[in-house]
Amino acid sequence: MTIADLRREAKTLQEIAVAIGRSTSTISRELRRNADPTTGRYLPATADRLAAARVARPRPRRVARDAQLHAVVVELLGKRWSPEQVAHDLRQRFPDHRARQLCTESIYQAIYDVTVEVTRPAKRRRRHRRRRIQGLERRGRLTGMTMIADRPADVDARVQVGHWEGDCIMGAGNRSAIGTLVERHTRFLALIPVPLDQPTAQAIRDGICSAMADLPPHLGPG
Repeated sequence: MTIADLRREAKTLQEIAVAIGRSTSTISRELRRNADPTTGRYLPATADRLAAARVARPRPRRVARDAQLHAVVVELLGKRWSPEQVAHDLRQRFPDHRARQLCTESIYQAIYDVTVEVTRPAKRRRRHRRRRIQGLERRGRLTGMTMIADRPADVDARVQVGHWEGDCIMGAGNRSAIGTLVERHTRFLALIPVPLDQPTAQAIRDGICSAMADLPPHLGPG
């Protein structure tokens, strides 16, 4: 039930406040501010229209209103200065002009405001030069590897039981590890414990072989 409904029932301000769980002063202020200026009646549509008209409209940002301030901010951001550096420089350039001193948050808001022509150049990606290695370097490379993109269609579609995915989860500082095996069709999960004193590839391989040996025949590798 709305305030208008309660007013039509000739309820007092105290009764209305109790009915909708608000203070009496809140009800009094609402009736005084949003009653129809012509009839003096409190109508929901009129109250909503009056309240919406009082909502503060967003003002243009200072960086958009002040052409000189805008030019300085765009220039410094174009030099890849951070908003923190720009804010500091504005205080140095305009020590006696507070209107042209922006805080860091205001500059960030201007950058992300689509109505303000202030942008920040994208970061350059550092290009790493590859070391030239004499001869063929094979350390750390897997040979005879089949790529995931080359697996058969029935494996990719998960329609056949017996195809497994394996992974290894390493702990902090690579001091511990646990292996995982997931059957692609049934989503059956097997965890491979690895001894804490030897989280090595050999230990994980042995654990996988042991786990596979204990599987039911219909879940074995296809």
